[in-house]
This record gives sequence, C-alpha cells and structure tokens, in this order.
Amino acid sequence: MTELPMAIPLKIPSNKADLLAQARQSRGRPINVRTDGFHLRTMRSRDGTQQLISWLQDDDVLRGLNIPRREWTLDQIKTFITSYDCVKRHLVGIFERRNEALIGFYTLDVNLTHKSAQITAAVCDRSFVGRNVLRETARPFIIHLFETRDIEKVSARVLASNKRIIFNFIIPDLFVYEAKLRQEVIVKDGRREDLLIFACHKSPSS
Repeated sequence: MTELPMAIPLKIPSNKADLLAQARQSRGRPINVRTDGFHLRTMRSRDGTQQLISWLQDDDVLRGLNIPRREWTLDQIKTFITSYDCVKRHLVGIFERRNEALIGFYTLDVNLTHKSAQITAAVCDRSFVGRNVLRETARPFIIHLFETRDIEKVSARVLASNKRIIFNFIIPDLFVYEAKLRQEVIVKDGRREDLLIFACHKSPSS
C-alpha cells in the first residue's frame, strides 16, 4: 500500500516540447527541509530513476493520485522532473535522512495571486507504509512554506474512500476539515467519488 493523501492528478504535460518549454522557464529557489528521519528537497534530474518510474506505474500509486497509467523512459522522467519551476509548481522528494534514499514525494501547485497552494503526497516505498512519514514531514514542510514562500493556505483533497489517509490529516493545530465535494471526481473504475478537503492556514480565523 502507499500513503496518498490526494486525488488531484499530477499535471503531466502531453509531449516533450511542452516539457522542455517548462524546463526553460525561470526557476525559483529549491526547497530544503530536514526532520529527524527525513530530508525534503526539490527533486533534480538525477532523481529520475527506474525505481521512480516503477512507482509511477504502480496501481496503488495511480489509484491514490487518480491518474492514468503511462509509459516513461528515463529521459522523459528526468525532463518531467525539471519541468517543475519551483515557483508555481514544486516537486519535492521525501528522502530517508540516513542514506538519502528516495521513498516518496510531495507536489505543490501554488496560486501566487491568492497565496494558496494545493498539496499532494505519496509514500511509495512499501517498507515505509505505517511509519508516520507524512505526520513527521507535513508540519515542518508547511511551516517552511508559510515562513519562506509567501503562502498563507495549503489545501489537500482526499478521496473519501481513502480512510487510512484521512487519519494522516488529523494533525492537531495544523490541518482542519473544510468541506466535502460530492461526486467530484471519476475514479479508475468509472465511479464518481466524493472528495474531502483539508486545509491549514498561516493565520487561522477564530
């Protein structure tokens, strides 16, 4: 199983020309956050490996992210990684701190006008499932965004059927439940499914 908090698809450009155009855009500052057990940092081209490709073809990962299966070459995955500009779009690897092994990732889509962002996460290495990776990393990651990235709200959309991941968002003084969007998305088997919205605010209202 994978730990996958959101059902929002990764934004995958349709062809290499689009990927290269995104890669040429002016890049922002990389993200770099450390916890006791993990290192969160902006992913680099060299992080595009066959292991990452296999995770992005795993049925559990695809189901949690609600994206279709596609074939990747190493060149395509490396270009895809560099298409994230570190301004409006971030791809942040979750690395085990003791050996810098990639075990999963966060994505962040930022609305600069409204100072808000939507977050997606996947813990893909099966040996880390149930080890509270998201609980350890989410708080320092979001605090970093609030303190250094001029972001004031971070939202996550969770498939209502993803019961185990909902538990990951019961984090006191961080995420709050905001809403249910009924029959918001179509999942892999063609059914419509509800999305639950969780959010955290830099300055929570009373």
